[in-house]
Amino acid sequence: MTHKQKNILIITILAICAFAAASKNIHAMLTASERYLVYDRTQKLAAPVSAEVPVVSPRRSRELHMAQLAREKRRVRLELALKHRTIDAYKEQGVDLTDIEEAEAFVQKEGKALRGLVKDVVINDERVRGRSFYGRIFRALKAIRAPREAQILSDRHAELTDSYQRLQRSQYVMNSSMHSSGIDKEEILRVRAEVDADIESLQSELERIDARIRRQAERRLIDMGLRGSRSGEYSKEYEFEIDGSISWPVYSRRITAGFREPSYVGVFGVPHKGMDIAVPQGTPVYSAADGVVYTARNGGATGYSYVLIGHRGGFATLYGHLSHLSVTKGQDVTRGQMIGLSGGTPGTSGAGGMTTGAHLHLEVIDGGVQVNPLNILPRS
Repeated sequence: MTHKQKNILIITILAICAFAAASKNIHAMLTASERYLVYDRTQKLAAPVSAEVPVVSPRRSRELHMAQLAREKRRVRLELALKHRTIDAYKEQGVDLTDIEEAEAFVQKEGKALRGLVKDVVINDERVRGRSFYGRIFRALKAIRAPREAQILSDRHAELTDSYQRLQRSQYVMNSSMHSSGIDKEEILRVRAEVDADIESLQSELERIDARIRRQAERRLIDMGLRGSRSGEYSKEYEFEIDGSISWPVYSRRITAGFREPSYVGVFGVPHKGMDIAVPQGTPVYSAADGVVYTARNGGATGYSYVLIGHRGGFATLYGHLSHLSVTKGQDVTRGQMIGLSGGTPGTSGAGGMTTGAHLHLEVIDGGVQVNPLNILPRS
């Protein structure tokens, strides 16, 4: 037996041992890579700033820690995506690695195949030349580890997200406190009352808006030849699918102030009936669903600019602190259509007084009552 054949035989035997261990208790198996992931989860970011970094202000320290968390979140998210791609690839081949019975059957099948290769290794070197032999071992071991590693990475990402959001809220409170001395709370109360009056007035129009969107959607189907036309009549059977969900109106998913943020009342004197999404000044803002613009209010250089859109199913959305409006009252809009540009930088056009930095304020209204947008927006 040649030296190369001996090495291949050793690798194969080790692989078979690994499969044997996995077949006995596949979900309890903790590989070296998993141990690293566990260590990474407990040790990474143990201190927000290295001891070698000069002492900085609490605000700057928080900003540095948030940036570090953001990078780590992205790294974990990408690793998690790779694990899911591995799981999905095997699922397309008919093997669900997340199902314990199917995973064990896969392990036994691969172990049997490798045992068969051992005989060929010492007899015929052609079977193992190149990387195909090693690749099979590597892919199989990676596959059986994927579900466990995906769960570890998912838990890690949830922990990072929670830490990141806590820092965001802390940063928001700090920024708000810095600006609270110059806030005109009477003007804020007036603006909030104006917005609430618009939302209340919209409720009586939502049924008409619902029918209008339904007719337009059916008309599109007729134009495409997917539905027959009946003169003067639209089918009541047609249902425009809203499924209770809306799209994100901007590319960012960074929330700087959540729904009913507790500190908001103390700073501005009114409850926070939406959520703030951090985006640079002048970022395009898109309609979250098909609808009709009920209000497109331009607050001018010092006032509060916002767009209120009615949708199907009793839903409405409001987009606040806009620095530019691209739609007008009564205009039909489709999901993903640009309705304006974000703002929020204090002292800029459309920002109003309820802001401490550039962002989009989003409210989701269901039956006249603001609800948490995160309960309706897609998670990804």
